[in-house]
Amino acid sequence: MQRSSGRTRSVRAQIMMRVIPGVIIISLIIGIAGLLAIRANATRGLEQTHQNILNEASGQIDSELQEAINDVSTVAVGEAAQQFATMASSGITGDDFNVARNRLLNIFLGVARERPDSYLGIRILTRDGTVWSEVVNRSGANIANPVPQPELLETDPALRSSITADSGTVVFNRLTEQNAEGVEVPLLRFSAPVTHSSSAAQIVGAIQLDVPAANVIDSVIGASNLLPIGPQSRLLLVNNAGDILADSSSAAADIEAGSEAPDVSAPTSETDLQIARYLRGNLTEFTTQRVDNNLMSARFVPLRNGADMPWRLVLVEDASVALGSTDVLSGVVLVASVVLGVLIILLINAILRQALRPLGEASAAVQQMALNESGASGTVSELSDVSDGDQDEIGELLRAVHRNSQFLRAKSADLETEIDRRTRNLEIAASISRQTTTLRDVEEILNQTITLICEEFGFYHAQVYLVDDIGLNAVLAYSRGEVGRKLLEQGHKMLVGSQSVIGRVTATGAPVLLNDTSSSQNIPHSVNPLLSETRAEMALPLLIGSTTIGALDIQSTRANVFDEEEIGTFQLLADQVAIAIYNARLFAESEQRIDQIDTLNRQLTRMAWDTTIEEVGLADSYSYDLLSIERDQVQTDDGTITALSAPITIRGEHIGTLAAAAPEGDSFTENDHIILRAVADRVA
Repeated sequence: MQRSSGRTRSVRAQIMMRVIPGVIIISLIIGIAGLLAIRANATRGLEQTHQNILNEASGQIDSELQEAINDVSTVAVGEAAQQFATMASSGITGDDFNVARNRLLNIFLGVARERPDSYLGIRILTRDGTVWSEVVNRSGANIANPVPQPELLETDPALRSSITADSGTVVFNRLTEQNAEGVEVPLLRFSAPVTHSSSAAQIVGAIQLDVPAANVIDSVIGASNLLPIGPQSRLLLVNNAGDILADSSSAAADIEAGSEAPDVSAPTSETDLQIARYLRGNLTEFTTQRVDNNLMSARFVPLRNGADMPWRLVLVEDASVALGSTDVLSGVVLVASVVLGVLIILLINAILRQALRPLGEASAAVQQMALNESGASGTVSELSDVSDGDQDEIGELLRAVHRNSQFLRAKSADLETEIDRRTRNLEIAASISRQTTTLRDVEEILNQTITLICEEFGFYHAQVYLVDDIGLNAVLAYSRGEVGRKLLEQGHKMLVGSQSVIGRVTATGAPVLLNDTSSSQNIPHSVNPLLSETRAEMALPLLIGSTTIGALDIQSTRANVFDEEEIGTFQLLADQVAIAIYNARLFAESEQRIDQIDTLNRQLTRMAWDTTIEEVGLADSYSYDLLSIERDQVQTDDGTITALSAPITIRGEHIGTLAAAAPEGDSFTENDHIILRAVADRVA
């Protein structure tokens, strides 16, 4: 079988070609979904951590500031501060003034001593900025200064804010001042208005409390210690102008030493630029946003009393570092998903291989069947027409089934043709049999049979040999046409058992088929000059029981014209010929025996009758009264019978005659003749 030049692909391979991309895509989708879920979960966890840190830092800053606010508010609304401020603003002096001042200073000292590390100083001012009294923390020692300092803080922004605020309101400002060593120290100045002792609506001064900014910075740095990654994270405190008030990435000592605070509103680095953009676009209570590789979170500090408030805490963290372990886990999940996909592909492949194995075996079996059938039929090129392209077991199976169906159709057509031919042959044989059955003459039977065989089947020549009585020779009994006449004149015969077709048939009683007289080796062909065109010969025995009485010899001018499977049809015809010949012989023999018996009976009857005549003395003739018997029949002129007679026979031998004459004027009828014959038979 010719194979297609197309590339062969199995059903399993074609299924896998469609399954593999799908499984890989699904595996990748699952892996990516898992990766994103892990990263999202980790990001949510990191955001929650940011929120906790910001809440902690905000709480610490709020606690630190709230203590100062409470202290300065308590002093400002107290009777001592209001009494002293009223007296100072009114220019009252004397013992009462000194008592009030000392009383207030004692309160200042109490506040300072209560938090020696938290406050730098506490003072009372009038509206013109004169510091009337103060307590200053000098290297841990609280020093009271009752000496007025006129207009010392006249331009202090905290004073200006407080004297315009409502009673009980605390405002604060961020600023720097030189300490005793002349170093600029950043601090927070809390201010609360002091009202007139007799009028709550009249503000006569302010209480100020200075707190080192380092306390707030320490709160930010302390909160930053909660971060899971140290130096990769930044916690910043930013005011409403974008100034960085505290930065966990900067050394506290540098800030305390008076270094200029960075300003994210005028960023000098890419990160500061990202922070500035982030703060401008996020004004809610708490926000988290991924900016490039940084995860930024921010929240407002609850206090709003400051001049540059609200403050915001900003937490900046390198997401690639913070989520590094998550990325590794995500990668593991992605790889595991791909590996799982590969395992699923291998499993599907194994299942398909096992499930489709019967299909492959069936395809191979059908193809082998098609190969065997096409090879046996000699129509390989016709039955192996396979279009180029990819092939699989189903395609091969369908093509093999198609080839088998073509083969079966061809075989069916051949079989139908063969059946038609054999049916026709049987019909011809039956017709010949019917036509010869009624014949009795052997010569006529042979003549009719041979003629019909040649004419109906289209053979070149046909003839019949009959074995002689001693079984020595097969004598040509009839041969068709002019050639046959010449052969009969020559007395053509073949020795029974000789090395010839007729000799073998008459000796073995079996049909002999010679489809090619030019290449026959097992069966020698007797070349006859009168039948030189013979190329194929078939001889069929004429059998009666187990006795071969002759042979039917059929010859054709075409080689390979005889089919061994048709021998039965022609043998049936030969058997009919043999039976007809046998029956004709029997009939002839029977007729001969009957004639012999009849002749013998007549002879015996004549002898017996002659003896009887002599012994009895019978006369030659007898007459009945009124009747005249004559041997000859007499008829009248009008055609009526006037006298009639009937022979008297015994066993076919004529021994006498019974005659009758009609009365004058009458005549005999046919019935009278029948009666007379009956009487004659009875007499015999």
